[in-house]
Amino acid sequence: MTIIKYEKKKQESVKISETEVVKTEDEKVESRGTWSGKMEFLLSCLGYAGLGFANIFAQCFIGVYYNIIIAWTIYYLFASFTSDLPWQHCNNNYNDRNCFSFSEYKKCEALRLNRTLAGIENNIVYLDRSCIEEPVVLKSIRAKKQFWYGSEMVLKDNPQLKVKCIYTNTTFCDPSENAASSITRLFDIPVKLRKSSSGQYLSKSVLQEADSIEPHNFTSISGGLFLSLLAAWVIVFLCCLKGIKSTGKVVYFTAIFPYVVLVILLVRAVTLDGASQGIHFYLVPEWSKLSDIRVWEAAAVQIFFSLSIGGGGLITLSSYNQFHNNILRDTVIVCIGNCMTSFVAGFAIFSVLGFMAAELGVEVQDVAKGGTGLAFEAYPDLVTRLPLPTLWAILFFLMLFTLGLDSQFASVETV
Repeated sequence: MTIIKYEKKKQESVKISETEVVKTEDEKVESRGTWSGKMEFLLSCLGYAGLGFANIFAQCFIGVYYNIIIAWTIYYLFASFTSDLPWQHCNNNYNDRNCFSFSEYKKCEALRLNRTLAGIENNIVYLDRSCIEEPVVLKSIRAKKQFWYGSEMVLKDNPQLKVKCIYTNTTFCDPSENAASSITRLFDIPVKLRKSSSGQYLSKSVLQEADSIEPHNFTSISGGLFLSLLAAWVIVFLCCLKGIKSTGKVVYFTAIFPYVVLVILLVRAVTLDGASQGIHFYLVPEWSKLSDIRVWEAAAVQIFFSLSIGGGGLITLSSYNQFHNNILRDTVIVCIGNCMTSFVAGFAIFSVLGFMAAELGVEVQDVAKGGTGLAFEAYPDLVTRLPLPTLWAILFFLMLFTLGLDSQFASVETV
């Protein structure tokens, strides 16, 4: 009997404690405040629903455009599996007279040096996509200096006005009337007129860009790009097929592999001739630029896109964490890791730009490009100048492909 009475008292005390907990929780809930009416609740829900739908549509557009970039990397990746990279030379039908092939230019330079060392008078120049030394051809070039060296320049006093000029050497364009007569010795294609073979490969071969968007300039669908885009969507679908369970496994490779390639590129880049020139341009600030609103705009765009601020990607991915996960710690790790990755990658990028500037004999800002120009023009142009260009091209575009997949996963999961 004593035991039974004890158990009853124990049960009663448990019920009393549970009631106190419920009351305490109710008091906490009441302290948060409540809606004063149904209308407030419904209007708030409609407002947040509008933001949600806007973000969904925004992420849909971003996902579509981003997958096109992934398709380009797939196209370039398969095009790299050849001993002679397709963007290396200017002997294609789509190349114009301003196409500049670095490998052909170096051959021309070597030929010119050998003739000079041998004491042979020469005026060998790199023009019209080739090395020219025939007297007849050189004579025709002298007769058409305006055609080969003519250009336009913007006046410093009036940036809106362009005037005709003619290059008197590879870097200076003279707007005076008798400038052509001052050219006594022919020279290579001027730096500002050079169009890289990799740039023309992208615009004229891969994208097949038209002169305008008029209907008569429309062309048929590119088979290679279509298959690359189809492959990109299929890969994204298979990786996201089982949600976070499948993408969580894939990111072990797609997130780690780019860092491996980045370290390899960094080690190779800083050992190139002229790398110090590019690093100096990267690290030494121009304080006057702080007054330029475009600099702050570019910085804001960079940090918003790299951290996916307002895009919903990080919020979506963090929703798969445990309820009591330390989100503050994760936020600090992601922010610091993102900024440090960008900072270190800058050394690899600007070392390469310094090397290219040294090779061409120009300033770093003359070869610096951003966006697709860096990924699909500057770097492909670089790999043609390195030993084993095929290996470097495959590694680089495989890295771009995995980086693109990581960003695409976040967009697809957000939608």
